[in-house]
Amino acid sequence: MPAAWFFPAFLLLWLLVCGILSLVGGWRKLSERFANGDSFEGERFRFCSGSVGFVNYNSCLFATVGTAGIALSILPLYRFMHPRLVIPWSEVVRCERESSFMRRGIRLHLAGFDLRLVLRGNVGERVHGAWSERRLA
Repeated sequence: MPAAWFFPAFLLLWLLVCGILSLVGGWRKLSERFANGDSFEGERFRFCSGSVGFVNYNSCLFATVGTAGIALSILPLYRFMHPRLVIPWSEVVRCERESSFMRRGIRLHLAGFDLRLVLRGNVGERVHGAWSERRLA
């Protein structure tokens, strides 16, 4: 393959992989109900880790935890077919601690989804705390 074709071929392959990860992991399925580009106020977390389905998003998630819910987006480099999600608290049925494969996180169970959504680290703990506060109120 000539050198002139390397960049377009690489770009096409990159977009294809990002699209496939969105489809098979479940981000695309979540976006059918939760895609939202509106501004969202709350505590911001950058370069977070988590997973949707079996796809791990290590240090490439941006999250905002607010009174209305949780906003999730992904690093622009990987954003193809990964629109920003805003998940209202009313859609979070359960929020619990989870440990698997030497990883700890907070698993969110969403109404109408059997999809595994886990947030790790500080953002996971903040989500768990905010969900617990809302539930007790």
